[in-house]
Amino acid sequence: GFVGSRVCQVLLQKNIPFVATSTKGTYGTIKLDLTDESAGKKLVEICEIENVYAVVSAVGSIFSECDYEINSASGRVARAAFESTNRSKNSAIPKFIFIGNSDRVRNVCKAIPQLKKYAKGKEESERLVCETFGKEESER
Repeated sequence: GFVGSRVCQVLLQKNIPFVATSTKGTYGTIKLDLTDESAGKKLVEICEIENVYAVVSAVGSIFSECDYEINSASGRVARAAFESTNRSKNSAIPKFIFIGNSDRVRNVCKAIPQLKKYAKGKEESERLVCETFGKEESER
């Protein structure tokens, strides 16, 4: 997507190794559909195989039929992956970085009916990520 590809460009420029995922697994990415029930397990597997030490979530879907489901998925997947690694005492996902929306973008999205599901999904993901990783709302 737009933000994720920009994150990848910056990482490349700084010679920071990374693994990218996408719903379809195109353009050199690993396939990971966050709306799939097994996505949390698959994320843990990817982290273990690729020796990942941080996950950056730049999920964002606008104007699809299921904006809320897609945009809230990264929070649900982060929670599932974190809980599964905690149960096994394995730290496959030590850091989870969530790219959310600024207050300004939130306010604009709430004023445009076609963007409300997008904004609501992003807010739900952020809430779940904060709950899961023990961050207070004020630490965004």
